[in-house]
Amino acid sequence: MKINKDYFSLSGRLDQLVFFIKRGNWISHLIDRIKWHIFPRHQIVPKFPTHLDVELASACQLRCPMCPTGNGMMSDEQKGIMPWWLFKKVVDEAVKRKVYSIKLSWRGEPHLNKSMWKMVRYAKSAGIKDVSTLSNGESMTEKDLYEMVDSGLDWISFSVDGMKESYDRIRHPAKFEDLVAKVKKIVEIRNERGLSKPLIRVQTIFSTIEHDPEEFFDFWEPLVDKVNFIADEDRADDMRDFPRDPDFVCPNPWQRMTIGYDGMVFPCVSDYLARDPIGDVKKQTLYEVWHGEEVNSLRNAHKKKEAFGCFASCHDCCHGGLMKEEEVQLKKRTIKVRKYIGQDPNIARLGGRITPQEGEMWYEGVIVPLQGRRKLKKSVKKRKRTK
Repeated sequence: MKINKDYFSLSGRLDQLVFFIKRGNWISHLIDRIKWHIFPRHQIVPKFPTHLDVELASACQLRCPMCPTGNGMMSDEQKGIMPWWLFKKVVDEAVKRKVYSIKLSWRGEPHLNKSMWKMVRYAKSAGIKDVSTLSNGESMTEKDLYEMVDSGLDWISFSVDGMKESYDRIRHPAKFEDLVAKVKKIVEIRNERGLSKPLIRVQTIFSTIEHDPEEFFDFWEPLVDKVNFIADEDRADDMRDFPRDPDFVCPNPWQRMTIGYDGMVFPCVSDYLARDPIGDVKKQTLYEVWHGEEVNSLRNAHKKKEAFGCFASCHDCCHGGLMKEEEVQLKKRTIKVRKYIGQDPNIARLGGRITPQEGEMWYEGVIVPLQGRRKLKKSVKKRKRTK
């Protein structure tokens, strides 16, 4: 069985080891990694998941063409901000159940939640050993960068798809040079404070750097602690049949849970459209959800290899697809790049959409539906007043 097989590192083994060491809590981390692999491999249900994905915000200010949040797949009704009381409820139970790690992100940009750094501080002070997040960094000010370092955040991943002009097209309206300046500033603040955290990782979709992966690595390797890439996956279009890996068993029901901004709980971060909820933390404890009928039904379906036919999110999930392996030269190293077979991410689309289509308009640097412009204007004005 293959575990979490779509994330790969461009960094060498020594850099990966240094990243592991800098994360600290070596014994706890090693035990956590063993559980991470052993439990799903043998389909052992632990008393509680070792990891939680907590969605601080399901909205995003970018319009990345490959992302369900930015490309219109998610409806407005699915976008929102997690309130403080709900976050505290989740963290308090996680600490009680000795959860090792929490990642404060899922479908949206977590920094759109104005309580983000307060939430990081609370999770760390409450006893969560590993607190991380994934961000585009676009809305962060210099004040935010100081707050980030001082919050105790263990590590942060920045999504960096492509270099310079390519990045600017794909991750519109974010700017490549702005992100680079912010990453350098985080490192500067860390050094001022005499700290090694937050560790910084950049990750990219491989197809956006495939023409010259060495250029991407050479640029980012001196600036950050780790450089990752993600296997291309077709998650932005309506899913179609593609070759399935007969040996694949999803690890998620034995590893982790995902809590949406509204308290709905999901077994997997791939359920972008929230079609297979397994519980509601507003009405249940996480322990009740983890041992509930819904998630046990999902586990049984995976054991019988019937989940793809029974659950909408599993049917559309790319992670059960067959992969092919290619070799790429990077410096003096040979990197093995795995790609999903039959899942064309439509690379041309990753050039980004730079002109509004019929029924759309530009507003504040974003392409938006004409029918939603009034609601967006109110949101933008409110945000400006609170700055």
